[in-house]
Amino acid sequence: MMNLCKSAFLSLTLTAFSVKAQKTNIVLIMADDMGIECLESYGGQSYKTPHLTSLAENGVQFNHCYSQPYSTASRVKIMTGMYNFRNYKEYKYLNPKDFNFGKMAQKAGYKTGIFGKWHLGGDSEDNFKEKWGWDEHALWNINTSGSRYKNPAIFKNGMKIDGQGRYGPDVFCKSAQAFIRKHKKEAFFVYYPMVLPHFPFMKTPEDPTFLEKGKAGALQKDPKRFKPMVEYVDKIIGRLVKSLKAQKVYNNTVIIFTADNGTFHTVTSTKNGKPVRGQDGRMVNAGTHVPLIVNWGDEIEKGVKSDALVDFSDFFPTIAEIMNYPIPNGLKIDGVSFTRSLTNPKYSERSYVYCHFDPINVKGTSTGSKPEAGNYIRNRTHKLYGDGTLYNTVKDPNEEKALEPSSIDENIYKMLSSNLQKLEAQGGKVPVVRTEYTDKELLAIKKARNGETPEKKSKKSKKKKK
Repeated sequence: MMNLCKSAFLSLTLTAFSVKAQKTNIVLIMADDMGIECLESYGGQSYKTPHLTSLAENGVQFNHCYSQPYSTASRVKIMTGMYNFRNYKEYKYLNPKDFNFGKMAQKAGYKTGIFGKWHLGGDSEDNFKEKWGWDEHALWNINTSGSRYKNPAIFKNGMKIDGQGRYGPDVFCKSAQAFIRKHKKEAFFVYYPMVLPHFPFMKTPEDPTFLEKGKAGALQKDPKRFKPMVEYVDKIIGRLVKSLKAQKVYNNTVIIFTADNGTFHTVTSTKNGKPVRGQDGRMVNAGTHVPLIVNWGDEIEKGVKSDALVDFSDFFPTIAEIMNYPIPNGLKIDGVSFTRSLTNPKYSERSYVYCHFDPINVKGTSTGSKPEAGNYIRNRTHKLYGDGTLYNTVKDPNEEKALEPSSIDENIYKMLSSNLQKLEAQGGKVPVVRTEYTDKELLAIKKARNGETPEKKSKKSKKKKK
């Protein structure tokens, strides 16, 4: 579904949106490794997320938003509106020549601020305003890592802050709040790619022992720490909403919440009474099915759950439409705006979403032989991989029972397979990993996709020997 830079926006046909002299502000928040099972509004039962629930009750919640399975891949896709095979070069890299939505917002007359996880290359001394499109920033992991949580290594507008005794997520949140206060009389675009609740699992400031010294050791791997981290995400959402209301810009601001991929693979949560294991980095349903909530004052429906299909490439044209900015001629993007689904939740601009994931190593050579590499096309009910494997993700969300094409509606299979072939012909074909292995290796790959690892197998065998 290629958007060939249509100059006519859907907004020309949307009479539901009122014409305003003042531009609409946008706050885009993207959690790090947080699948839909983590939110109560999606049926999650393991974590308390009242502020996200409130956001959904006062806006539109999308049931079918799909990201890439891994961090950088999702960040490049959401910021540029393109499928990964067009412009994803390697891990931790965004081409500074790409027209990302920060640059677009600047051209649309917005003040731009980015706060949180960068993870896209460059240098901490870069002029982010000129090179990347961000007037102000407070970021972790530009060209150095360090801690993202306690005593964080954060660069704010080119200068490293003193992070001693501070908590990274608080620094990012306060920076975003200050940005909103500073530019409340101007149009602003805040992009907040969170560091929470990504591994390592660390204490939050709400833990009475937060400031105590000592090595975290194995506790960093303890999934029990994941719960307070998810709940801290929710608290930050509450703070940002409160700030928007305090500055009297809430009703003129679109708040968008999503996540870059599924939950970390050692975490098991409960959703609608059933266990859901995190599958970050994997192509399976739990690795790419992410939350999407949009809140826009009185401009859209409230408390509605939409079944519209949303691909991560769709955020770029959606933001462009909200900003009333025409996508430049010659810029080929794959995304389509989902704004129409905000006023008509039953409407879906897409008939399918597409995911192409081919990890690239630091030398820029393909590592497509890795198990997690692949591609798929899907609609709400069925998912077809590039190697021909087909699943019904409604009846089989864990993708355990492959189907024969003849077992599903002929029109659905024809639509999926024909569009997959078209995209692969454009360059979206990934090496079919399962045909490059022995039967034994193929079995290991299948187990890996279902969350089983060689380490766990060896531990089990050791116990038996004892």
